[in-house]
Amino acid sequence: MSAGEVLATILILIAGYQIYVTVRVVKSDKYTKGQRTAQTLLIWFVPVLGAVVCHLVLTTRVAPGPKRDPAFIQDPGNNPPGMPGGPSAT
Repeated sequence: MSAGEVLATILILIAGYQIYVTVRVVKSDKYTKGQRTAQTLLIWFVPVLGAVVCHLVLTTRVAPGPKRDPAFIQDPGNNPPGMPGGPSAT
């Protein structure tokens, strides 16, 4: 392979990746139309880096917090001595 063929292959791979990320952004329902437009512009005006950033944002998920027990009642901390959770009665 000549240097020109290698460069052409790299450019085709980059363009393919940017197209892939663009399609994912446009089809995503996580963003408003304005956000999708801004991300698409970022992908194409900042080649590679823009696509990588948008791809990472698309695939990153915020983990939900632990589920709370609806029957749990938090102790306000003012139990009388000798009661469970309060100061010991000695």
